[in-house]
Amino acid sequence: MDYRYLLKKSTLSWVAIMMLVLTACQTENSKMDPEGNTSELFVIAGDSRDSSEMVYLSSVTIFKGTDTLKTAASEFPSYYLWLGKFEKGSYTLSYRNIFDQPVSQVVKATGAAIDTLVVYVDKADYTDVVCRAKIDRLKEGEHFTICYTSTGCGHFERDSLTIYNVKGSLIAYNKFKAVLLSNKQVEAIREFEYQATLIKGGGCTTVDSYQIKFKKEVSKCADGSCRWEGFKMLTKRLFKRST
Repeated sequence: MDYRYLLKKSTLSWVAIMMLVLTACQTENSKMDPEGNTSELFVIAGDSRDSSEMVYLSSVTIFKGTDTLKTAASEFPSYYLWLGKFEKGSYTLSYRNIFDQPVSQVVKATGAAIDTLVVYVDKADYTDVVCRAKIDRLKEGEHFTICYTSTGCGHFERDSLTIYNVKGSLIAYNKFKAVLLSNKQVEAIREFEYQATLIKGGGCTTVDSYQIKFKKEVSKCADGSCRWEGFKMLTKRLFKRST
């Protein structure tokens, strides 16, 4: 079955589809192999900003204590990796996020036929981010603007998003649409600002360039990875749609 085709035709996210597939395999295998002392471990890559996005893992490494047990890598970009069969217990999984930061998290082999772990490759460590987000600096009557340009093979796109403080309320404006920001949406903008200081790398023919303008300040960054898609993801979270 072509699960990518199913994804396009269904409201289910790709993560949900993969979970259904693996659950079906687990159910089928469980009839023959009841819960025991080992599990087949699978890792699925996800994006916490939008579960419908297909993101990729290059490799993951699994540890038991300080011992390296296995590094799993795919010859081609893959959104899931099979680690193999492991004895029941807790392990540590290590990989790199889209900001090239090392990430470690615990994975458990429960003894079920298949155990699946979703890792969110957009999750970042902001410990070294020293700037205060502009969304937290806006006083009444002030605003800041995120200017976005995307260039690549045969395409050029330009857009912007402006955040206003109107009598203590924060409002986002983009393409004749405005939204009164909830606490969750304010956090999304703050996260975007922090991530803009971390993004780096290339390898893609498309380059997304950003300027964040506040009073006389102008912060700049560029994303040539085709993995972050900061502006697209942010406007989707604010206006419930793609740009």
